[in-house]
Amino acid sequence: MVLRKFYNILWGKFLDTKNTEYKKMQDKIKESEEKYKSFFEKNGAAMFIIDPESFNIVEANNAACIYYGYTYDQMKSIKIQDINILSKDELKRYINDAKSEKNKRFYFKHKLSSGEIKDVEVYSGIININGKDYLYSIVHDITEKIMFEQKLMIQKSYFEQLFENSPDAIAILTNQSKVIKVNKAFETIFGYNLDEIKGKYIQDLLIFKENIKEYDFLTTKVIGGNVLRQEIVTKNKYGKLIYVSLLSYPIIYNQEQLGIYCIYTDISERKECEKKIEKLAYTDSLTGLYNRAYFIEKLNSEIRETENKKIMIMFIDIDGFKKINDTLGHIVGDEILRYCANIIKKVINIKGIVARIGGDEFVVLLKNITQKELVDISYEITEKLKDVVIMNYQHIHLSASIGASIYPDDGIDAHTLIKNADIAMYEAKKNNEGKVHIYSSQDLNKIKKEFILCNDIRYALDKGEIQIHFQPIVDISNSQVVGAEALARWYHKELGYIPPSEFIPIAEKNKSIIDIGNYIIKTVCKQNKIWQDMGYKKIFISINISAVQLQEDNFVDNLYKIIKDTGIDPRYIELEITERVYIEDIDNIIQKIKDLRDMGIKISIDDFGTGYSSLSQLSKLDVNKLKIDKSFIDNIKMIDAIMSVATILNLDVIAEGVENEVQLTFLKSKKCKIVQGYIYGKPVNSTEFEKYIKVEST
Repeated sequence: MVLRKFYNILWGKFLDTKNTEYKKMQDKIKESEEKYKSFFEKNGAAMFIIDPESFNIVEANNAACIYYGYTYDQMKSIKIQDINILSKDELKRYINDAKSEKNKRFYFKHKLSSGEIKDVEVYSGIININGKDYLYSIVHDITEKIMFEQKLMIQKSYFEQLFENSPDAIAILTNQSKVIKVNKAFETIFGYNLDEIKGKYIQDLLIFKENIKEYDFLTTKVIGGNVLRQEIVTKNKYGKLIYVSLLSYPIIYNQEQLGIYCIYTDISERKECEKKIEKLAYTDSLTGLYNRAYFIEKLNSEIRETENKKIMIMFIDIDGFKKINDTLGHIVGDEILRYCANIIKKVINIKGIVARIGGDEFVVLLKNITQKELVDISYEITEKLKDVVIMNYQHIHLSASIGASIYPDDGIDAHTLIKNADIAMYEAKKNNEGKVHIYSSQDLNKIKKEFILCNDIRYALDKGEIQIHFQPIVDISNSQVVGAEALARWYHKELGYIPPSEFIPIAEKNKSIIDIGNYIIKTVCKQNKIWQDMGYKKIFISINISAVQLQEDNFVDNLYKIIKDTGIDPRYIELEITERVYIEDIDNIIQKIKDLRDMGIKISIDDFGTGYSSLSQLSKLDVNKLKIDKSFIDNIKMIDAIMSVATILNLDVIAEGVENEVQLTFLKSKKCKIVQGYIYGKPVNSTEFEKYIKVEST
């Protein structure tokens, strides 16, 4: 009867602590005492009854026996302190709390019979049995729950430490990008503390207005569930620009996005280093201009982005720079390059991009200008560079030649446009140094032809394609032939006649002019000796000497050997050199002319008046004649000036390019005695020329 009453009270108390299901069961318990007993004994939760005075366990169910590892009799023979690791005094305090119903839920560590300690949750309440108060206890093992909670706490601790101690700025945002929480580094990097910005939109704090749309687009991607890695430009509280690497990802719980997690790594220093590295990679160290790599990259970029607009490319070459470098040294050469770079940069200013892509080669990229403006800018550069610069106590005459190409007319990629501008520059240089030339398709054909000629001229002598023609030089007082000029003629097997104006510059470039020049000297000396031995009138023959050939160290020795081998009297050999030759290297030329004059060879200055030689320079040279260029034949003032110079220096004068009686009469009036030109005869081969000297000798 007591047990029945106990079960009644016990389960009534138990079900009070649970849900309404248990209350319904209480009604059923009243209907069957056996059912109550079965519920207690067969319940999966460990249950026992404690005497609060003696601490004895007076009743326990089967689940309690199994859980603690004791038999039913053992359970009833032990005290509560045998399974609870607390001291008796501590237990007494908790039992009193349960008795007074101050607390009904307790958390303890219980010891099993094996000695293993378990975390348990105990629900304890008071029941009265036959007038005596007992405590019933329902025990749930929460060891795994406690371990899980501990792991959560550890993870939370890890997170908090990482969050607060991270050197990167971290912000937790709502899905609308409003600030929920930020860490210390956020305040360090951006200057904001949480109190200032909580609930505010992050983009209003960190993003420049012009970048807001782009940032909103990135945020939209994160809200869509994407993880985002992006380098962006931000600002701090004071408006200072800060480059950051942003890692942004959604905060997901139960398949629902709760917010956004943003990590901002300050990469400003790295960006500065990248800029410095880029500057080194894309900057010419000598001039501070962009280099070839940057220019090509930029030009290709502009081509990709342009929409039916023209892009202009200028290719600028400093005339005669190699000579400056070789003569005055690289230090002066470098100063010249810096000087030219500054001038070009000042002219271009913000209109375009300037780069140095080679030794003395500069390129310019221009947009949104007309072809006329391109030409005007080009001529402005040539005029500004056409100057006398004093460096290392030397007066240096500068000039530049400029070629230009236009996108898309002359090419659709950087390589082609630069190549064609380069081709155009060489055309400008050919026409006259210091000139400007815009590329045309004909230029490429010329370059192709030059390429063929450059290769073939090396073998022209062996193939017998180079021939020597002679043009008579006449004393106009009696119309007698007194000399001849030897002129090289190239008859190419496929291209036909190639004029000297085309092949001589090519031969000078690839140095084949040395072999050609030696061949001409040898052939002329030999031919003149043959004519003399045949009893023809003895005349001098003038030979044009290339600057490249004259600058050869062994030029004088080679000439001496040829004269000796052919047996020609050196008085009948005359060498023609241009003003450009001695202007560029006057000290060396003075000595060579002296050596040649000592051999008995005459020297004349060819095309006099077309260069920039001064009277003082000319007076230093031991020459015999001045040869008036054909372009001055009709120029009265120029003829007067040249005749005056010749009189002062006691030099003979030859006028070339005389074609008619008017010119001849004019030259006679100026007391010019010796002439050369079509009026007396065109250049002919040696056999045809014999008529001029053969007739006169009979």
